[in-house]
Amino acid sequence: MTPTAFGVQTQQEFVDLYDAGSLDAFTVDGKVYTGGVSEYNTFSLIYDKDDFAEAGIEPLSKDTPITWEELGDIAAKLTKKDGDKVVRIGMEWPFDTPIWTVLIQEPMLRQLGGELINAETGMPDFTQEPMVKVMEYVQNLRAIGAIDPALDQNLLDDLVNDRASIIIGGPWAAKPLNDLDPNLNWDTAPLPQFANAVDRVTTLYAWAWFVSGKSSPEKQKAAWEFVNLLTSKQQQWWDEVGYVQARKADIDGMTLPEYYAQSDPRLATIFADYPFGKSEFRSPQYFELSDIWTRAQGRVLQGEDVVTVLQDAQAQAEQAVAQ
Repeated sequence: MTPTAFGVQTQQEFVDLYDAGSLDAFTVDGKVYTGGVSEYNTFSLIYDKDDFAEAGIEPLSKDTPITWEELGDIAAKLTKKDGDKVVRIGMEWPFDTPIWTVLIQEPMLRQLGGELINAETGMPDFTQEPMVKVMEYVQNLRAIGAIDPALDQNLLDDLVNDRASIIIGGPWAAKPLNDLDPNLNWDTAPLPQFANAVDRVTTLYAWAWFVSGKSSPEKQKAAWEFVNLLTSKQQQWWDEVGYVQARKADIDGMTLPEYYAQSDPRLATIFADYPFGKSEFRSPQYFELSDIWTRAQGRVLQGEDVVTVLQDAQAQAEQAVAQ
């Protein structure tokens, strides 16, 4: 990254252009490897208030997270059947997409004091006690009828078309939800925390801009200047496609979160989750490990023994890292 392409002289001045911590995932040994992010997300609860009212459930607090345990009970009550057929599931996320497995379950793991990658050994640990607890929780969600992977069609469409009552999503969901159904009575709540959580943790997720280090200095400079242009269009990114930017801006005297929330006050709850966010684990084997995690989740949701599944996942992870 070339700071002068962004109108500053040092890397620290470049970092200061961005929200605190938003570039941490792209920094190694103190060196920043990106020219900024194109989309910056955390994940919170998004739910259909009419479904809650129908089930006699009060709207969720917009300030205080409920527990994952409470969420499971609520989601089970929201599941709706027509005879023996489930026509609406209480809660949903994309169960077969590896990145979503990490986005949903890694905050749970961290809330219980765990980390997928052991900081001392640099090795993945699928058999740690916090991971067992997370997988037992996910398995129980299926057992009580709060989730059902077989009913997952499309995250936003399922909420809009009353096939799901609660989804987990980011601020990017607001614009398409409102476009799909302007009358949908949706609202937001903070990401839940376990009753015995060690710390409040949410997730941070971003797409970032990179330039090939093999290109000529002239091309790198031109590319970074183009990235500077892209990342300086914060208002346009939001107004036209609903993407949150991490690069700071002042829009008519408002910070970016204030501007975003002005367009839809429900988003203020999601933005309040950002300070508790941690970026996804970083590993050269990210895709292999997230795929292993997802396959383990699938087996657990089929009712297999959690400890046995995670032992298998650990063996697969060690093999992936060794290759």
